[in-house]
Amino acid sequence: MDLVMLYSTWPDESSASTCAEALIAQRLAACVTVTPAARSFYCWDGKIERANEHPMLVKTSQDRAHAVRDLIVAMHPYDLACVIGFTINSENSYARYLDWAIESTRPPEGVA
Repeated sequence: MDLVMLYSTWPDESSASTCAEALIAQRLAACVTVTPAARSFYCWDGKIERANEHPMLVKTSQDRAHAVRDLIVAMHPYDLACVIGFTINSENSYARYLDWAIESTRPPEGVA
């Protein structure tokens, strides 16, 4: 099974942390990293925008990636949430970490 990393940006640390905790509590993610603010530049409604945003990296299994994406979109305060997924190349990754991450996203026995 493949590991997926999803990237998202958030307007503040509080909303990013709330989402991160929900992802971990629901075992949708093995690990979520919220970084300090970064400066983002983008075009929105025809204007160049500048914003401090908090990047979030979510490590999850391939079979949980859609649920992660959906929860991020549901909890995100932006009209258009940035959610970009990357499949992790196991050939260049540490196998023990990948195994731990996949195992961490499995629901407890008896729970679907």
